[in-house]
Amino acid sequence: ADRRRRPAGRFTPPIPPRPTCRPPHPRPTEPAPRVLRVFAAASLTSAFEVLGAAFGTQHPGVEIIFSFAGSHHLAQQLANGPPADVFAAAHRTSMDAAIQMGRVQTGSERICAYNRLAVVTGRTNSLPFHSLGDLAQPGRRLVFGSDATAVGHYALDLLEQVDHAGAFGARGRLAVLQNVVGYAATPRAVLERIMQARPMRVLFLYPITTAPPIRSAHR
Repeated sequence: ADRRRRPAGRFTPPIPPRPTCRPPHPRPTEPAPRVLRVFAAASLTSAFEVLGAAFGTQHPGVEIIFSFAGSHHLAQQLANGPPADVFAAAHRTSMDAAIQMGRVQTGSERICAYNRLAVVTGRTNSLPFHSLGDLAQPGRRLVFGSDATAVGHYALDLLEQVDHAGAFGARGRLAVLQNVVGYAATPRAVLERIMQARPMRVLFLYPITTAPPIRSAHR
């Protein structure tokens, strides 16, 4: 047996363990929330809320953010603020403005809903109403949508058509406009005026179905 002594002070250093470079287990990443921003005319509120609920059922990972206002206000927001994914205007003028500003792609617009004008009165209104010609009678108190809104545009177009048919008499639609005591920015605002007073109004038909105290007099 070899009994030779090893020199004192000599030692064999231990072999250090080799570092291991294993990437950490990747944590599952949550998908980024998807947001659908919808600008829609105020008169389409009920319809789009129903559509939004149906869309949310089919696309549970999408959050829908609605902005309801007058079409002209929404067009201004599109011009000055963040873009929207969907723009639903209630009349062509605001849609054309959004297209000219480059906020809506030309040719992408589609008709998705229809509204109808109606004359509505409060239930306690005592003035008889049988035809649109009655709007020109003295003593009527009318509220229209403002001329910057879709309901205002359509009301004025209706008056022009009825005037050409001679239903307003000699003074024509001027007699109707002299009975106007106020203008509102949205159909809902007109409904609120009806709740507060009893004059006869001209309004979109669609919101009428959501207001029990109002009865439709003519469509």
